[in-house]
Amino acid sequence: MAPSAPGRDAAPTPERDDPPAHGRGATARLQADQLVVIRGERLVLDGLGLACHDGEALLLTGPNGAGKSTLLRILAGLRTPDSGTVLWDGEPIAEDPAAHARRTAYLGHLDALKPGLTLAENLRLAAITGGGDLAGALAALGLSPLHDLPARLLSAGQKRRAALARILLLRARLWLLDEPSLGLDRQSIGLLGAMLARHRAAGGLVIATTHVALPLPGARSLSLHPAPEGPDRGGAGGAGGENRDAQEAGAKGTGQHGVDPDDRAPDKEGSDNEDPGDVGADGAGTQEPPR
Repeated sequence: MAPSAPGRDAAPTPERDDPPAHGRGATARLQADQLVVIRGERLVLDGLGLACHDGEALLLTGPNGAGKSTLLRILAGLRTPDSGTVLWDGEPIAEDPAAHARRTAYLGHLDALKPGLTLAENLRLAAITGGGDLAGALAALGLSPLHDLPARLLSAGQKRRAALARILLLRARLWLLDEPSLGLDRQSIGLLGAMLARHRAAGGLVIATTHVALPLPGARSLSLHPAPEGPDRGGAGGAGGENRDAQEAGAKGTGQHGVDPDDRAPDKEGSDNEDPGDVGADGAGTQEPPR
């Protein structure tokens, strides 16, 4: 099945009711304040805060289990913190989850493609939902010649590019990307860099986890660290260790974290530690929050 008519540039389009507010002097578009997550007896996030303006990129770094994926899910509205607040334009995202879902595109470790459907069929729902141009998104990720190929025949890198194409199709202002370069070769990372640059130029926000360099020039960095094990580690209300990278990035909070079992890297191709609820309701989606 061929995609729709030849596409225009697949650059993202900000939400029509969300005019850009460029400049560090403006109120941050996305803010998180005093986020705390406890899993069992483990302190995963301890009083963490961050702020992100239109056109900015923030890289979440740190070892496996530091809470990077958990933080992304909280920012996407897919997980509720034990305490703390996430704000969009100064309003808690929990007050209108549907509105936050519309402005958010979330990419997890899973590429979430139905093997029996073609590449174009897998992406068509995202194109309908977000109003994006299917042919343009495929072209932007170098996937046009593969549009009618069953997903089961795609390589790991091609599947990852398909998941990134879905992010384009959603035309969301906020991109939350969990290791977006996973499985990509050098040429594909170049395509990813162009995609990210267009999104930021249009006023979009990017928050991404990574263990390697990403093509995000000028991005700020927030380094997360597991809390020490044993009797000396702080409790949920403790001050924790000071996170200098977070302060340099303009982020608030201590950066003190316990090891998060859901934040570990996949052990092999096709495996993932995400909650089942992170996958889109269509079963093929890149894990956008439920609408």
